[in-house]
Amino acid sequence: MVKYNIFHNLRFSLGLLKEDRFQSFYVYSLLHIVLGVLCPLLLAVFPSYVVGAMAEGGDLGTEIGRLVLFIAGILFLHMADTYAVRTYEQILFLFRNKQGERLMKKAMEIPFHLCESMEGQRQFEKARRAVYEGNQNGLEIFLKQFTEICVNLLGMLAYGIVIGAANPLFILMLLGFTLLAVFASKLTGRKDCLVQEELGGEYTRLQYMYQAVLDQKSAKDIRIYQAQKWLLEEFASIREKTLKLQNKSAGYYLLFDNLERILSFVRDIVVYGDFIFLMYRGRMSIEQFLLNIGIAAGFNVWIMGVFGNIKELARNNTIVGHFKDYLSYGEGQTCGTENAPNPKTPHTLTMEHVSFQYPEAEKACIHDLNLTVNSGEKLALVGINGAGKSTVIKLLLGLYEPAEGRILLDGTDIRRIDKEGYFREFAVAFQDVFAFAASIADNVTGVPNAGQDGAKLKEKLTMAGLWEFTQKQPRKERTSVTKALDPEGIHLSGGEMQKLMLARTLYKDAPVVILDEPTAALDPIAEHELYQKYSLLTQGKTSVFISHRLSSTRFCDRILFLENGKVEETGTHEELMSRKGKYANMYEIQAKYYRKEEQAYV
Repeated sequence: MVKYNIFHNLRFSLGLLKEDRFQSFYVYSLLHIVLGVLCPLLLAVFPSYVVGAMAEGGDLGTEIGRLVLFIAGILFLHMADTYAVRTYEQILFLFRNKQGERLMKKAMEIPFHLCESMEGQRQFEKARRAVYEGNQNGLEIFLKQFTEICVNLLGMLAYGIVIGAANPLFILMLLGFTLLAVFASKLTGRKDCLVQEELGGEYTRLQYMYQAVLDQKSAKDIRIYQAQKWLLEEFASIREKTLKLQNKSAGYYLLFDNLERILSFVRDIVVYGDFIFLMYRGRMSIEQFLLNIGIAAGFNVWIMGVFGNIKELARNNTIVGHFKDYLSYGEGQTCGTENAPNPKTPHTLTMEHVSFQYPEAEKACIHDLNLTVNSGEKLALVGINGAGKSTVIKLLLGLYEPAEGRILLDGTDIRRIDKEGYFREFAVAFQDVFAFAASIADNVTGVPNAGQDGAKLKEKLTMAGLWEFTQKQPRKERTSVTKALDPEGIHLSGGEMQKLMLARTLYKDAPVVILDEPTAALDPIAEHELYQKYSLLTQGKTSVFISHRLSSTRFCDRILFLENGKVEETGTHEELMSRKGKYANMYEIQAKYYRKEEQAYV
């Protein structure tokens, strides 16, 4: 992470305030800065004022009236200050929640390979702390402490002027104590910054543990394989390390607190001792003594407030820095600006001498790959697991960028095409079938209610064989999928989930359809039937079908057999079988287990 100082992150945070139109924060925070100093100052003056009024011996009724007005004025100002504080705190709360939206938007826009990487997930988890760990961490408290440090600094200035009137040397002495505290605070913040970095990593591990324990997919394995003890020990290990780091951070600040108290103690002895000496010598009246004692005590509150503000700013500076880093994460990569050629028509996709290697891998998984998917063609990519089929698809989709070579859409390098426009040309069903915890309609359309086409939704659900099932549900197409957010939601079976994915693919009505083994969890016959349905419903489109079951894609115009990231064989099913090569060998091995499926093709 790039290390940012407090002023850098402050400028960044205030810039976000302006960008998101929360400028009213300045009005109410400024009002609090003024009133936050004025009210205590008037209260400090009050005892001296009372003693002075009594010493003058004026009319008792008049003096009582003045005191009542004085107190009422202070009360009014205090109420105005309370209103300002509550208002700017509410503004900061809304601002923090707005940044949550910004964070989610960024997470959905960063290049897919960064989103998928461990580093990308770590970056997100660190940034999340700035907006999703309550109002005592991150952006909200950072800006609040900025306002409060302005209050405390102004209070120090105002009270320092009053004290300086008694003895100008007091100002130099107080500044000296302040500089010592600032230096100690900076040193503490620097040490804590390293601790916060480690804590960020542990919070990421802790978040994973929570997800693993609560995930329904892992819940079965945890119980069957009795992994509870192991998981609890892992959780305890992370918690213990987190606790040690938190104690280490608290230890730094405890040391700072003790230093702060020692400085305050020495300062009070010097200041109060001098006041007593001046009054003893007759150079300070009783009214002045009471005023200066109140001001000196108040100054101690201001300076302790500054120390506290500096500590909180330093602690949250690291968290805000993580948030700033994430917002610029992946921005160095170039993005295309051209429109997709021939939109909404079947496309030709070409890979020219493409190679690709995962960041963590020792060698490339795709090697000098050349292939073409012709416009309107049904192409099958087959091969054993790990052959590179899914990687090829992610490259064709523009989710990955090749290390070498280029990928063309109708002759145009896809790096020159705007990503959103490029993605509009594809409808994809991935291997890891996924449904949002939202309504059936939302899952199929992927757009807000106002933008959903009811007639088209019904048509595609009918084509996918899911309409009758949907109409039997209590809320029909508005029925929630899963119970994660809705107790009245439903759980779909494997076949129903596949139909939902088919409806989603059909609803988008893109000119290129890709199936990246979405039926891997189905039996061979069910997979074959679903692929046949996709084939019939995607007539006139460019289609790519992936399966490690070779017989499922016999209906395709052409088959490419991949092995170790290279095209080993290409042709129709009959052509590849006649060559008696790797495809034919693998097909025969599978056929031994799928005789029932084989009969379905006869």
